[in-house]
Amino acid sequence: MIKAEIARDGDEITVSALGHAGYAPEGSDIVCAAMSALCISFSITLDELEEKGVLSQRKGTLERGEFRCEFEDISGCGSLLALMLINGVDYLAGRYPGCVSLRGSGKHREETYERLPALIAGLKGTG
Repeated sequence: MIKAEIARDGDEITVSALGHAGYAPEGSDIVCAAMSALCISFSITLDELEEKGVLSQRKGTLERGEFRCEFEDISGCGSLLALMLINGVDYLAGRYPGCVSLRGSGKHREETYERLPALIAGLKGTG
């Protein structure tokens, strides 16, 4: 099973996913492939946002069966990006409940939606 978790402490956000889905044999597991695509896209976008000074990554791991990153969300873009990842993982967990689990998403969603008006205003101000 892939165990995904998101934790937030103020502007510090940690996202992790560990394990294998076990839906199909290695090399043909569509659940693992979907999770990998989500995590790789998230990681690439974090790197790009860090280059632009929008967030600050602390640590990151992207290896077979393990994804983990810690970052400081300076502008709010990371919160929105993490919300996109949560929605994708939530979808997979709903479709393949024996293969994917997610912890901590409710709290992150609530805090992100509470901050959304300020995040949008900040994004408009940078355009």
